[in-house]
Amino acid sequence: MSRVENLNSGEFKDIFRRLRALETAAPMNNAAVGRGGIEVYDQGVLNISNGTLLVNGLASITGTFRVSGGSTFTGTVGISGPLTVTGPTKLNGQTDIGGNTSVTGDLDVQGPLDVTGAMTVTGDTKLNGKTDIGGNTTVTGDLDVRGPLDVTGTLDIKGMSTLQNDLEVRSNGKVKVGGMTLDPTVSSGAMTFSNGAQVFTDGSSIQMFRGDGAVQVAGDRAAIQWGGSSFTVDAGGRRISNLPQTTEKPNLYVDSRGYLYRSTAA
Repeated sequence: MSRVENLNSGEFKDIFRRLRALETAAPMNNAAVGRGGIEVYDQGVLNISNGTLLVNGLASITGTFRVSGGSTFTGTVGISGPLTVTGPTKLNGQTDIGGNTSVTGDLDVQGPLDVTGAMTVTGDTKLNGKTDIGGNTTVTGDLDVRGPLDVTGTLDIKGMSTLQNDLEVRSNGKVKVGGMTLDPTVSSGAMTFSNGAQVFTDGSSIQMFRGDGAVQVAGDRAAIQWGGSSFTVDAGGRRISNLPQTTEKPNLYVDSRGYLYRSTAA
């Protein structure tokens, strides 16, 4: 059975129903925009209140992009232009810098800093903590060490060196200069030479000898010795020891200045 339209009723009731449906509808809750896109102009604002902006494709921003809250990037981030960060920056993961890096302010590194390539520092550098250098180190400028310098390995100085203060060698260390050695282990200290000669002190005198010859100087005497024979000068006069005996007449003369002469008188 077909519906019979009442010709006495008007169309306004249906029009009002459809108008009310349009007024209360929210078509943007589930909308799709095709090739035409959406344009917000004349200082208009696209406001997302307590929602999410999800971009599955490309998001291109030609103006200023401002983020006042937190930002999380889970993928790769590429920046081809300048990057200016005015606030604190924290990098928790691995950071690789392939180009030149310029730091004009303070640089605070609290963890390990590993530099595998060349590092050039043109400004002043201050190291307040312990510094370990495991490789070779070359200093072409002045090296000013104002604190204690502890060298446990071999120290090789090839250039000219100037010492303006005391040099103290401890723990019975030796000082070698060519074939000459300052040796604190010989007597009370000695200067030894490669040919066997020595200059040393026994605490009461200083002596110089080589082979069977020796010269000894003490506070009360001076002596020249070779083998078992000696000539000594002390407060009592001059003494010659181990003189050979002879039946010849005396032929020595001493003048008023103390010089010895061999007499030719019969």
